[in-house]
Amino acid sequence: MASFNIAKNSVLRRSGIFMAAALTLAGMALVSPQPAKAAGPMFASVDLALVFNKSNDKAKADIELQKLGQGLQTAFQSQQQGVMLSNTELRTLGQISQKAVQTDSDKASIQQLLAKSKKDADELAALQQKKESDLTEADKLRLSTLTAQQQAGQQALSDLNGEYRQILDQKSQELNAQINAHMKEVISQVAVKQGISVVFDSTVAVYTAADISKDVLAQLNK
Repeated sequence: MASFNIAKNSVLRRSGIFMAAALTLAGMALVSPQPAKAAGPMFASVDLALVFNKSNDKAKADIELQKLGQGLQTAFQSQQQGVMLSNTELRTLGQISQKAVQTDSDKASIQQLLAKSKKDADELAALQQKKESDLTEADKLRLSTLTAQQQAGQQALSDLNGEYRQILDQKSQELNAQINAHMKEVISQVAVKQGISVVFDSTVAVYTAADISKDVLAQLNK
């Protein structure tokens, strides 16, 4: 049976995705369109990894991802109990289970769906325990039907597992793009203010006259 486990730590480890994407900015050169008049270094560096990891944007993204992951995990755990349900019923069960506030009607729907699955699962187990010689033609037909139903449910769960992981990955990429865009904007602002023409990622710059990481982080977290 498919397994979908998103513990708190595993969700937070998705910040590594942000880290990797942040480093794609390595070597980025931000040319100031209107350098400040005050004399200053023409070249500077910024520790993108440090700024990224200590930014408020990343902290908020981690929380958002964790909340999404917990919701999907709750849905999947409920769906796993309904392996005998159809694909449509499983999706309905998942949608209701994710609701932050469930009405009495929602709770009743969940119980009805799970009870239906349990009834079929119990019937299947009972038929499977019968000796082949004790099975009637009707039993054999029912056993075949329930077995196919169970297999379809297991496949549906596997598909849902993949979909939920894809949802998390897509959200990670979306949040990452937002963080990177904000970082680039702030780096440009700091560079213009300090009269800097080009800013390099500190991982690719052997030496620069100034490291503006602290200034960028301060501006980013305002």
